[in-house]
Amino acid sequence: MSQRSSQGKFTANAVTPSVIGAAPFVGRLSDMADTVGMDEGLSLQYLHRRVAEAANARRRASGLFGRLYNAMTGSDAARVELSGAVLLTVTRVLGHDRPEGVVAASRISLPLEAAERLLADYSVRLKERGLMA
Repeated sequence: MSQRSSQGKFTANAVTPSVIGAAPFVGRLSDMADTVGMDEGLSLQYLHRRVAEAANARRRASGLFGRLYNAMTGSDAARVELSGAVLLTVTRVLGHDRPEGVVAASRISLPLEAAERLLADYSVRLKERGLMA
């Protein structure tokens, strides 16, 4: 009877070591994906997501629990971190000069206001090119 009751049951103890062991690997894949050249659509999504995360952190920073949440999650209310691959794609599409010293594997931290302007300009350009409605 004890063998039957354990059959087909999900046990967290059996799965947890596998999940914990996979976490660093998945994190590395995520970091590698950020450094691969992205097309215009993916770069827009990435930039939009990063700007939105920082804007949310800025809104949360006005209250005690929001500041605590930002501290625990590592959210920065004033800066946006971008991969070099995204910045290179955005500057190419906007017709700007290639930023000096930036390669696809770079991590660049921009002030939130600069990232918001970059997102607005990039969105306008993609609409002009017919890549966005």
